[in-house]
Amino acid sequence: MIDASTIFQIMVLYVFLDLLPNIVVYKYWEGLVKRGVPAVLPLSIFFSYQVSIPDVRNLVALLLETAILAPFTEESTFRVAPYIVAGQAFMFVSSVAWGVVHTHKVITSNKHLDAKTLFNLSSIYAFAMALTGIYYAYLASIMLLLPYIFHIVHNTIAIVNAYLQARPKKTAQKKYIKEAGGQKAAAPQQGETAKEGGEGEEVTLVDVMKRRWGTYSLQRYTIGLRENEYVEVI
Repeated sequence: MIDASTIFQIMVLYVFLDLLPNIVVYKYWEGLVKRGVPAVLPLSIFFSYQVSIPDVRNLVALLLETAILAPFTEESTFRVAPYIVAGQAFMFVSSVAWGVVHTHKVITSNKHLDAKTLFNLSSIYAFAMALTGIYYAYLASIMLLLPYIFHIVHNTIAIVNAYLQARPKKTAQKKYIKEAGGQKAAAPQQGETAKEGGEGEEVTLVDVMKRRWGTYSLQRYTIGLRENEYVEVI
């Protein structure tokens, strides 16, 4: 049985080892985005709106894979097994390794960034994930079941949040296509040509993001589209 003081420690360390480091990563990423840098971060409770989950079948499959199987596999490999084999000290080391290993997702998804920006983003992310790994190791030192529970809850929130944020985009996208089609049909040939020429620079940045994000909102990116216009990539 976990007493009240232990629960308090769990919550305090959650704030300092998991929540705040991830907020720092989010703010750094948000600063890049506001400057027009199409940086990508993996799924989390903060970054999940980048992910497209088009229907309930995809949601169920992703929940099974990411919210059930992945936490079970990772916690068993990086926390429970090291604890059983070599004790708490090795479990904390392997947990830091778990955090650093996750950085490969950032590196492989952001090869389009310049070297300095990619290094800064991946370093900040690696540090935050290492702290999260230490927190999960702390939970395992109290009760081996705790990191499983926290990991499952975290991933479930992120996936459901992504699903809820992705759903309205289909309606918005259909409206955008209809309005854009009407405007194009009504535009004079000369004006239409000028419009297409003016959009040429935007397409480059949009295409970069399309290849990595699937369905996403462009309203937070300063690439010339009006607020609340969405593009869905099939």
